[in-house]
Amino acid sequence: MIQNRDADHLDEFLDLQEAVAGKYSLDHEIARGGMGIVFLARDVTLDRPVAIKLLSPRLAVRSDMRERFLREARISAKLSHPNIVPVHSVEEAGEFVFIVMAYVDGETLAERVRGHGPLKVSDAIHTLREISWALAYAHAQGVVHRDIKPENILLESGSDRALVTDFGIALVADAVTEELGDVLGTPEYMSPEQSSGEEVGDASDIYALGALAYFVLTGKPPFVAERPAEVIAQHIGAPVPTLANPNRPFPPSLKILVERCLAKNPEDRPESGEELAELLGQVTQKTQELPVPLRIFVEREKTSESRRNVRLLAAFAFGPMVLGALGVGLFTGSPIAKTIAGLIVAALVASPVLIPVARLRTLLKAGHGRNELISALHEDAQKKVEELAYLYGEGHEEKSKKLRIGGLVTMGTAGGLMTVAAAAGGDLAGVLAWLGVTGLIGGAVMGTVAEKRSAKKWFKKVKFWKGKFGEGLFRIAGIGVDTKPDVGVLADRPTEIAVGMAVAGLYEALPPATRESLGDLPAVVKKLEEDAARTRSKVEELKSLIASAETAPPEVADLDLIDRLRAKRDEASYRFSDAMAALETLRIDLLRMRAGSSDTLESLTQDLGSAKQLSDQIARLLEAKDEINSDLNK
Repeated sequence: MIQNRDADHLDEFLDLQEAVAGKYSLDHEIARGGMGIVFLARDVTLDRPVAIKLLSPRLAVRSDMRERFLREARISAKLSHPNIVPVHSVEEAGEFVFIVMAYVDGETLAERVRGHGPLKVSDAIHTLREISWALAYAHAQGVVHRDIKPENILLESGSDRALVTDFGIALVADAVTEELGDVLGTPEYMSPEQSSGEEVGDASDIYALGALAYFVLTGKPPFVAERPAEVIAQHIGAPVPTLANPNRPFPPSLKILVERCLAKNPEDRPESGEELAELLGQVTQKTQELPVPLRIFVEREKTSESRRNVRLLAAFAFGPMVLGALGVGLFTGSPIAKTIAGLIVAALVASPVLIPVARLRTLLKAGHGRNELISALHEDAQKKVEELAYLYGEGHEEKSKKLRIGGLVTMGTAGGLMTVAAAAGGDLAGVLAWLGVTGLIGGAVMGTVAEKRSAKKWFKKVKFWKGKFGEGLFRIAGIGVDTKPDVGVLADRPTEIAVGMAVAGLYEALPPATRESLGDLPAVVKKLEEDAARTRSKVEELKSLIASAETAPPEVADLDLIDRLRAKRDEASYRFSDAMAALETLRIDLLRMRAGSSDTLESLTQDLGSAKQLSDQIARLLEAKDEINSDLNK
């Protein structure tokens, strides 16, 4: 039954339906904003659902707005891409002017994040790449979106394909804002140049996509304030916030890329949507790469987990018999029996420690530390969760728990039956033994199925190695081992020192000939560490100077000086990010080299040259400190 679900706008609904009767059959209103209203309708001739975006009647009466809307909509209608919502037609009917678009059954990206929380890193990268491809295509056609935000990204039901909508319409919205004083849209995703009223181009969409990336990964935009003007001011002047979420780690390369998209200077952002999509793809590859020693350790952890479950189930079945045999050997047997029993007990007690310690020593000798192992295990666990959710759907953890309990009970009962059978004798013993064997097989099958459906055990591994016992095993394994600095995230150190130490450790692990070809790498890394530390200090110093200058009474405040301080603060922030990005690039190159990549040495040499140039630029920036102090002392 055709109905309007918003009774307050019934007249508007009926007037439009009357105007398009015989061509479109309206169902209900989907959304409403400052620019207009979106209705779900049906194309009567083609018998297909469509979305009709109606220009607000109060704007449609203005001929200039009407013509501008039609012109921009017709440009958008020429776009044809898998990740852009198709525009079927641009039409006028009486006093109404509207766009007829394909109806996408799904939800907006804003609804997804607000309803289910931030996206998983892999899902976020997949969505962002699709949006990047859409922008790359539109920009190649000379069309700038101007209003990339979560509400303008649709996620198709079933496939989760991202589709961008409302291309070009923001240009009309800008005109409305200027001429009527209306506040349209949201400022959270506006580039600094758009916020300042300057001419915008492709780079403005890249900035908006960076802000959108921040939102889908953290659940909030990069800048938040009570008033739109305050948000706009932060886009223009505030340093780029670090991508962070307390519930999950982000790949360093992803953090660097998001910050690069949010650069204040358009020239510092990725040059195109195509380049951004490629860089996002490289982030995915880097998060999937693990050096060989770590990869082997993680795989062994999986195997040992499977074996542990088998041993646990077997203990329920044969535990009583083993304990009985040990008791006889220790307290009533011969000296030889006591010795054998003692060795068995010692092996049972020592094996949980000796086996992992031996593996850890191998890992430490290869130059990998505890933090890197934890990061690798966490990443592997995240992948496992995604795979299991896809295979078994929601609730698979609860089902696996019931299966596991059932398997343990079955195995324990089977073990009891076999123990009784051993003492019973006669025909009863055969029946009990047969039931016990059957129970063992059934319990083992249930346990195997439960193991396949559960991801909790993988996170338990992460928790174990992060805990005190895991730390203790690493300490024991490190006795007498000439360990290299941990190439993971080194705790309790500034980030620049942590990454620098990681790079130094990886460099020292290289063959002598390779180290000789990269002889100036340690000096460059040390210089980048110092550059990052000094620029970090510079940013804090400039923040303090700005705060002091802004508290001065209006009649004596030096606005020109404040502007200059802000500009230098922003430049120092950019250079700090650049120094950290250079360090991270060198670390990734070395990791790839150790993983066996054939073309990494050439890439590393090029990145090393770029790092040297960057360090020289930062040195020139830091020389400006005397100039600032001179200004303040006037």
